[in-house]
Amino acid sequence: MRLYKHESYNEYLAAQTRKNVKKLGNHWIWFKDVEVISKHAKANIPKIDFGICHGTRNGFEVIGFRKRLGGNIIGTEISHTATQFEHTIEWDFHNIKEEWIDNVDFIYSNALDHSPNPEYCIDRWMKCLKKDGICYIHWSTDQNIKRLDAADCFAATRKEYRELFNRSCRVDSEIIVKKRKRNRTQKRIIFVIKHA
Repeated sequence: MRLYKHESYNEYLAAQTRKNVKKLGNHWIWFKDVEVISKHAKANIPKIDFGICHGTRNGFEVIGFRKRLGGNIIGTEISHTATQFEHTIEWDFHNIKEEWIDNVDFIYSNALDHSPNPEYCIDRWMKCLKKDGICYIHWSTDQNIKRLDAADCFAATRKEYRELFNRSCRVDSEIIVKKRKRNRTQKRIIFVIKHA
């Protein structure tokens, strides 16, 4: 597990904002990811009233989950650009609102690699989940091999992700999503995390 060490919170915030603005028109999540997660959530969560997607950049996944799952699904984005997108709030995903505690049916993120303190981050997200809620966290080989910087500040292997989650919660399963792109098959792992 590797972490970039920021000089200050302001350095972290500035780096996240720069990266967000630079890639504002892009989204990392695939349509297929949204479909697979939605199917799993419908089959495993009794009723979906409220969901949070953390680190959503332009809210692509929020719109996808709202269409497939219904309910009040919001996105959080640390950058000031958050207010440009429906159902998205400007928010540091390490923080939680009082009304979120024990009140969220599912949490989704592909942005844990943007956390300078992933163990704390996961702990905070799990505090928000209802006892039968599920946290879906994406991992790909990119998050293991990339060069660390002030924006992409956390990298770990698949095994290290699993070990991180199992410290305070429980990896229930892994969903593997494959997609053909540029004559090769890309594979992503979605960790399905529940309360211990």
